[in-house]
Amino acid sequence: MTTVGSNTKLGIEYAQQGHKEAALAYLRRAVTTEPINAEVWLWLAHLTPNLEEYRHCVNQALILAPEHPTALRMQQDIDYQNHGSPPNEAAQTSQALRKTDTSHKRRRRILILLNLIVLALAGGFAGQYVLNRVTVEDLEGFLPFFEEQHKQVQFAVGNEDETFRFQVEIPRTWYLADIGSPSWQEQREQLRATYGDQANQFLAEVESDISATERIEATGEFATAAYIVETSVVHIVENPFLAPSLRVLSVQNLPADYDNNSCDTMRALAAQVQNSIQDQENFIGIEVWEQPSKQCLYYIQTQETIENHPVRVYSIGIPVTDTQIANWVLVVPAEAWRNYSESLNRLFDSLQFMATTN
Repeated sequence: MTTVGSNTKLGIEYAQQGHKEAALAYLRRAVTTEPINAEVWLWLAHLTPNLEEYRHCVNQALILAPEHPTALRMQQDIDYQNHGSPPNEAAQTSQALRKTDTSHKRRRRILILLNLIVLALAGGFAGQYVLNRVTVEDLEGFLPFFEEQHKQVQFAVGNEDETFRFQVEIPRTWYLADIGSPSWQEQREQLRATYGDQANQFLAEVESDISATERIEATGEFATAAYIVETSVVHIVENPFLAPSLRVLSVQNLPADYDNNSCDTMRALAAQVQNSIQDQENFIGIEVWEQPSKQCLYYIQTQETIENHPVRVYSIGIPVTDTQIANWVLVVPAEAWRNYSESLNRLFDSLQFMATTN
């Protein structure tokens, strides 16, 4: 058993008592003078107001414990925010997020104005007519440069005994509904402020602590699903239950007939699924999607109803190990489905299991 140094011990004690400055001083000394583990680096990360020190601490924790759930979650939060703030600067993070959203909208309107000026100069009276009659909202539907911004995220599901790490590219307004993520906490408050009790019901359904989500060995299902959800009220139809969402449900073993997760295997599995579908009324189609990496996934597309609204549901299977497959579900309101066509392509191209590297 590793002996706990005096600086480490005092730093943690002061942190538990709420004496932040004293705790920071002792823990900063501890990481340079004493043998420490990942937990000490994470204590320091939680306390520091400095973003660079926060990132450094999380990286050091992951070097010592590459599959540590809390460290992975904190790393995922850094990836989400890009230029955000560490957890103990929640108010600053909120302000930064609002500024980012405002600046994004401002840039979009500037681009619209520039294009309208070009139209006016090039088209004379026709351009002037467009300037006078076409609204910002009209133009956003067809001007090619208004592609939704995206971000690539990685996150781990499970615990220290069994962890599955995934990567996916999603719209910038989609967030992992992880109760330990400061960036998610900010988005959650936005939903509550807009939708009130509806938001609370929705949050009770989608939120989870992904660092403690165990997999049930007998079925391969996760005890609680890890959700990624749309948080922009501009893109949510009427209530949060109609927010587009992506979630991982399970990791299961392949049927005994298959010994690998090649594209040929995925095509064979897709064919089996298609042949077994009995309810054809809601069935739209099934596709095997070849990713740029030459790995394949398959998805089954159906149309269902949520809150009296039609939704597109994609049941997705992606390779994990040679003998396992991860099952995901993507839900998009039917009336918003076409708006997400580019995002869905990016999602299908990027959704994959990340093998552990030490």
